Amino acid sequence: MKKITLLFSLLITSIGFSQETIQDFEAAGSVFGPFGGATAELVPDPETGGTRGQVAKLTSTGGDVWQGTNVALLKNLDLTIDKTITIDAYSTTPLTFAPKAQGGVAGAPNSVSTATHGGTGWETITVTFNEGLDNTTTANGVYAAFAIHYLWDTTTNTFLSPAVNRVIYVDNIVGVAAAESTITPPSTAAPTPPAREASDVISFYSDAYSATGLTNFDAGWCGANSVTEISVEANAVMAWNTVSCQGIEFTAIDATSFTNLHFDLYIAAETDMIGKVFNLKFVETSSGAFKEVNFNSGSSPALVAGQWNSVDVVVDLSDYEALNQFAVTSNLHNLAWYDNMYLWKEPTASGTDVTLSDLTIDGTTIAGFAAGATSYTVDLVQGTTTAPSIAAVSTDSNATVDVTDATSVPGSGIVVVTSADGTTTATITVSFTANIPAVDAPAPTQLEADVVSVYSDTFSTNILTNNNPGWGQATQVTEVQLGASNNNTLKYSNLNYQGMLYDATDVSSMDYVHLDYYTNDATALEFFVIKDGTGENTYDIAGTIGITTGEWVSVDIPLAHYTVTDLTGVNQFKTVGNGTVYLDNLFFWNTPTASVEDFATNSVKMYPNPAKGVVNFSSASNVALDVAVYDMLGKQVLRANAVQSQLNISSLNPGMYFVKMTQGSSSATKKLVVK
Repeated sequence: MKKITLLFSLLITSIGFSQETIQDFEAAGSVFGPFGGATAELVPDPETGGTRGQVAKLTSTGGDVWQGTNVALLKNLDLTIDKTITIDAYSTTPLTFAPKAQGGVAGAPNSVSTATHGGTGWETITVTFNEGLDNTTTANGVYAAFAIHYLWDTTTNTFLSPAVNRVIYVDNIVGVAAAESTITPPSTAAPTPPAREASDVISFYSDAYSATGLTNFDAGWCGANSVTEISVEANAVMAWNTVSCQGIEFTAIDATSFTNLHFDLYIAAETDMIGKVFNLKFVETSSGAFKEVNFNSGSSPALVAGQWNSVDVVVDLSDYEALNQFAVTSNLHNLAWYDNMYLWKEPTASGTDVTLSDLTIDGTTIAGFAAGATSYTVDLVQGTTTAPSIAAVSTDSNATVDVTDATSVPGSGIVVVTSADGTTTATITVSFTANIPAVDAPAPTQLEADVVSVYSDTFSTNILTNNNPGWGQATQVTEVQLGASNNNTLKYSNLNYQGMLYDATDVSSMDYVHLDYYTNDATALEFFVIKDGTGENTYDIAGTIGITTGEWVSVDIPLAHYTVTDLTGVNQFKTVGNGTVYLDNLFFWNTPTASVEDFATNSVKMYPNPAKGVVNFSSASNVALDVAVYDMLGKQVLRANAVQSQLNISSLNPGMYFVKMTQGSSSATKKLVVK
């Protein structure tokens, strides 16, 4: 990380009273860090013959309902007495957006209020920060940061859902500018950390240690530019800016053996510590696990203004085998500097280390590898009888490693590590099973014109946005490739419930939602179609049509079944069940209408009807038919390709069925009664 020497006095605030322009959008960087899928840019005045010069163009194209952008302030905004500002906004349609005062100095609370535009071009809108929307409160104090949420619904008094396409232009934010005063940064460097072996440290930021697998030091979770690097006594230090949080991302690392968190924090002597916090969070995205460690003037240790606080606390990360994110959250805006932020552990006694630095299966590192783990399960393709080869590398090059490969599948291989001094051993067991489907799901036969696909390799367009949203589930989601074509398929292990997000879509005029599932052990399986914010009801696959194990099963659920949710804007699937379940080809579809009548009436005939044993087909062309038979619950019960004239239906129970016939690019569905 580049060191920048910067001597400066930091601006905070004292009370002022006259209003002035605190952002005119004439300078680069006036808007930054758009969030939630929004975009923000500086453009010329959109009005024909406009004279405003440069303004901010704020654009919503779908995305999250809470989307918006951060706005830089030329001066801090004082809302202590006068809680009003004005914003010039341009739109040709009526709309409401939601400005937010944030980055409060000396504990000023965040505050969200509304700005309503009449759709008449440029309008000057007065905003009073006394509404306390989106779980905020009335503004009171001085603010170093500002944001604008693009989408607000005055009817429900919350974010507009679903998100809509919208463009707003803004200019000239006017309010009471706070007077400037001086904050002095630290004049001495933080204490130098002790010398440690690289293997005993996970460093997030320090001159003393190299950063561990760093991929993004300022992830922009709360907006960009959360920190600025300065130099204090030729030592790099991070200055905390006006953004409320910093995200640090790095390559997943095994943190199970690390016991202590350390950081050095300097807080300006002028700081009122009431309500001030410096909170840290460990995140493992693969499991959804997180742990918070919070500090303030009343914590242990307590944070004290006017000095370096050297904090070293014990943390339990024994379950974090793939730690990959670290977050800092603080309201010490422009008042804090940190250094030497890292995890550490005591060095392993010489000669007793029995951990591994790598464990491979046929030359590839085993999934979920952790240096001290003692058991793994590797699932192979069904029908596999020969176990892969195991290889292991000890962390201590002087330790010895003995590997005994599994002799069959299912079966287990054993790795025994003996420490260099011969006093300690560790046994690692690798168990092999063979439950992965040998073939991929059947390719859908629906025409793309009749389909809205969420997840399927068959169709060119999919509207999936997130196949693993964090809903607190225990389910482990992986995407695997099955069959000769390496078809992408979702694997739900340890299923309890699992969500899937996609673009909000009106499916009220469609007939079915389709899915293909495969399981060897599930005894419960339910499927939900949901519009966020409305009710939901389940389609119980196990209770309605039963679960078939050991083969791919195609299910077509009539959308008419989902009577509770609002089908005009669905945006979620939810799967509930147990065991391990593979899913593919999740899409909505319609029975073709435009070409079906001609095809069904003139091109192909099905007889006899009712039928028993066999059903016959006659066609005006010599092209073979692809035939799929569905029961009244939408489950595909029979399928045959390249049918010339006759289909054996002896396996079907008496009752009513739907027969879908596809010939070339045309298809038709007819009712069939089986005697």
